[in-house]
Amino acid sequence: MRLFAAVAIPPEIREAVARLRDGWLRSPEAPKGARRVKPANLHLTLKFFGEVPETLVPALSGALERSVRGRKKFTLALGGTGFFPEKGRPRVLWLGVPDPAQSGALTDLAAAVERETLSSGFPPADRSFSPHLTLARLEAPPGPGFEKVLGETSGRIVAETAVDRIFLIESRLRPGGAGPEYRDVSVHVFDDH
Repeated sequence: MRLFAAVAIPPEIREAVARLRDGWLRSPEAPKGARRVKPANLHLTLKFFGEVPETLVPALSGALERSVRGRKKFTLALGGTGFFPEKGRPRVLWLGVPDPAQSGALTDLAAAVERETLSSGFPPADRSFSPHLTLARLEAPPGPGFEKVLGETSGRIVAETAVDRIFLIESRLRPGGAGPEYRDVSVHVFDDH
């Protein structure tokens, strides 16, 4: 099973973020052929596990359950945009978490997931945690004015959501480049939600 741990985004916020993204991508400066992430698939990844044998899912779920013990609900603001990679040709358009205090709560949560899954024998994350929602995958570079289009929302909070649980999610790749299909495997609710 191809698995990852994530914070889910409520449907109304996913739709609002997708509308904003679609507006950006209608700009004449937008990259041609950008593959938009379906609103239903917008999420904030805490850790990607890759291919995990189904027999290890209970151990992984147990590690995620331990990572939320004693945790209090917090509010997460979404805003600010950018590209991955930071250098070279942009391949991913993302929406970030601009508030360092909220990013700290989220980073602490991701660190707990990393710590608990490592102690259960799962491999370490292959990159450092960078909180973001992937909005689109870029087939071509954006025009020179596209950063100005994105800059119109710079420093502005696009949406806020409460975080009181994390999900273990299976990603099933569909044929023909149709994008992945996600299925919740387990849900882990904070003690104080």
